[in-house]
Amino acid sequence: MPVEIYKRKPLSRETKRKISLAHRKESAWSKGKHLSKEHKKELSIARIGIVYSNETKRKMSIAQVGNKNSLGHHFNHTKKTKKQISKALKGSKSYRWKGGITPEAQKRCNDMKWKELREEIYQRDNYICQDCGVKCNKEIGFNAHHIIPYILTKDNNSNNLQTLCDKCHAIADYQFQFVL
Repeated sequence: MPVEIYKRKPLSRETKRKISLAHRKESAWSKGKHLSKEHKKELSIARIGIVYSNETKRKMSIAQVGNKNSLGHHFNHTKKTKKQISKALKGSKSYRWKGGITPEAQKRCNDMKWKELREEIYQRDNYICQDCGVKCNKEIGFNAHHIIPYILTKDNNSNNLQTLCDKCHAIADYQFQFVL
């Protein structure tokens, strides 16, 4: 049996006007409440954003010490406490833990030895793409590229690595897809 899709009729101009007026008159929190002119002025200023003096900001900050946010977490943790919380929630204790299924490539790329080796290769090649010769920087990204793919050799030897700009690296990776 085919599923019927319900399509509503387009709204008339009059209906759209009424909806617009209803939205302008009062927001959900203020329905049925009558506000004084002073209070309305305060609310409009709050919506625009008030520029607080440094003294007021300091007082507001002190007032928040020990308070909890909507999730029940305390504000103003010390660095030591933040480290302890981070350590306590790593790995299998994390709410995002999925049973140790991090891909091997991701583990390898996050390894400190790999990061140091990659930086060594960039410095050796003077941050110059070994294909097109362009000087790599933040605008022209760069990568440490395996000449013989890592998948085949499992080798991170510096003789098998070279610096490539993002464009040349994308081309090299694209060509490699057809080799396998």
